[in-house]
Amino acid sequence: MIPQLLVSVRNTAEAAAALAGGASIIDVKEPRAGALGRASLDVIAAIADVARSQQVPCSAAFGEISEWSGPQRLQLPTSKVQLDYAKLGLVGAPSGDFVHCWAEAMQRIEAGCLSQPPQWIAVIYADWRSAGTPGPNAVLPAIETLRTQYGLRVAGVLIDTYSKTGGSLTDLMTPDELRRLRKESHEKGLFLTLAGRLSTIDLPELVPVQPDVIAVRSAVCSQSDRLNAVNASAVAEFRAEMFRQFSEPGALPLHRATVPS
Repeated sequence: MIPQLLVSVRNTAEAAAALAGGASIIDVKEPRAGALGRASLDVIAAIADVARSQQVPCSAAFGEISEWSGPQRLQLPTSKVQLDYAKLGLVGAPSGDFVHCWAEAMQRIEAGCLSQPPQWIAVIYADWRSAGTPGPNAVLPAIETLRTQYGLRVAGVLIDTYSKTGGSLTDLMTPDELRRLRKESHEKGLFLTLAGRLSTIDLPELVPVQPDVIAVRSAVCSQSDRLNAVNASAVAEFRAEMFRQFSEPGALPLHRATVPS
């Protein structure tokens, strides 16, 4: 199976470059604001319009749970956007029973920022201990509660790295660990996205995992620096290598794969 390629962008010019390079999904984030840095709602809306014009799904990062709960929580904007997918990190989640706080923050984002409920992507940081977030053994069982008790549409799982100055995902988790998470995700009807400073060097280790989506930013930016602009040629090169690694011999690459449901 050939994974879909998700490219994270910070503006409409980067979105156009990602699409020109063959991205399957456009994701909005502000890399200067962290692993799941939240862009302004105006930026998210503009990029979502670009993706929609090309009939490509759009997702957006909404920061960490600490930004949406407690006394310092963000004020809700006056406008709303339409998205296919949304993500919220768990940095700042209370220890112990974090699920209610997580659900409350997601519901607040839905009500205040989005014109219709998105499909949520549950985030697990590979470096969850140093990030101070719940780990896989806590996050995955909580998803059913989000679905049944709170009515949230959780469609997938993202395995990412919180620190962007350390190693890549494959430095922090083995293929066997990732394959176990894929199995558990699929058993819950969730698709699996892998991210975390991934480059073409990491692809051979990801082939046995068979993720549904591979997400990149730094690998497709100028000079492989996530703070630089996304480059269409780099996107095309990453996509070509991904097809080469994951394709069966003689398989013909498709321009875009089917969106997980």
